Amino acid sequence: MAEMIGGDIGTQILNAVQGLGVRMDRLETQVADLNARMARQEKLTESLGIELGRQRVEFESLRAESERRWAESDRQWAEFRIWRDGLRGDFKQMLADMQEGFSRLHARDELTASTVVMMASVLRRPTELGEELEKRLRELQPH
Repeated sequence: MAEMIGGDIGTQILNAVQGLGVRMDRLETQVADLNARMARQEKLTESLGIELGRQRVEFESLRAESERRWAESDRQWAEFRIWRDGLRGDFKQMLADMQEGFSRLHARDELTASTVVMMASVLRRPTELGEELEKRLRELQPH
């Protein structure tokens, strides 16, 4: 009986050891799988770091380009304002010149109209207004 009990215990121990071996094999497989997953995760993290670095460089490049374009836009806006202000000045000068010319033309027109009236009067009465007509004609002659 002792032999039987000893054999049963031996069988139980053997079964327990074999069960532990199977569990250890499964555990080793799980650990190996976990190691493989960790290696993949590390590669992905490294790849993500490289991609992040590349995107940082691209972002900095885009920021520099944007700043350059803003500076160019500011420069062009300043040039436009200078051109616009110059054009306004030219138009104001042209308007002033035209107004001055119209004023002179109007004065000359009034002088001419009064001279024509005087000429008509002289033609009717040549002796009375002859001197005044000559004076007006001298004023009309270009200087």
